[in-house]
Amino acid sequence: MNIVFISDDAHGWGIVSAEQIKAARMSPADFSQCSYQTPNGEIYALEEDCDFPKYLNKLESMGIKYEITDRHVDYADKDNPRSWDRI
Repeated sequence: MNIVFISDDAHGWGIVSAEQIKAARMSPADFSQCSYQTPNGEIYALEEDCDFPKYLNKLESMGIKYEITDRHVDYADKDNPRSWDRI
């Protein structure tokens, strides 16, 4: 599984789909208000300090292999999760 990690100059988020969260036997309720979701709830940006590690630990406990690809965005970029809704 490939996971994109988006960061701006101040923070970062692991980007996962609703299907990836379900496959990890998790739900949006498992994550804090520090994470974001697209308005349609199809994509989630899991906050780097607590929610993303929680998700990765769950994958590891299930034996699911993953790779992380880094992507930097500007603060005002339309792809910056800061412009999304909070979970």
